[in-house]
Amino acid sequence: MRLRGPLGEPDQAQQDIVDEFYVAQFLEQSTFIRPETGREEQYIKVGSIQKELEAIQDIENGCIDFILSLLVVDHTKRPSAMEALQHSWLQETTIQDELD
Repeated sequence: MRLRGPLGEPDQAQQDIVDEFYVAQFLEQSTFIRPETGREEQYIKVGSIQKELEAIQDIENGCIDFILSLLVVDHTKRPSAMEALQHSWLQETTIQDELD
């Protein structure tokens, strides 16, 4: 859910994940009391992985782009291992490491 955002109802092609869908939906709507603070919090805070990555100090935009490309759910749109190794951020990092 954090990668894709809120889930819709599973379609017929996704019947093998129906149980997981309902568990994720339950957790998204449920809360718990955090023992350390005594505050009620959601189990799942819906937000994009991109926003969370951008909140990390000193992370390069190229690195974020690389990570997001690896997390594409549709395997036909996700890069293969060989394609991922050709990502510009990896190429720049490799060149910089060789110069250092």
